[in-house]
Amino acid sequence: MKSDRDYLKKQIILEKKKIQKLKKNSKYLERLAREKFYMKKEDEDLFVISSS
Repeated sequence: MKSDRDYLKKQIILEKKKIQKLKKNSKYLERLAREKFYMKKEDEDLFVISSS
């Protein structure tokens, strides 16, 4: 039980750091949006390459 709680506390700290980085660094936010959510600018084309 205690190890689960410690693990979750560490995860919360890591997530808070990620949130702060997203708030402060617009380049990081754009990179995350593009890579994770396949977002793009209006004048761009998006190609998703699958390795299957």
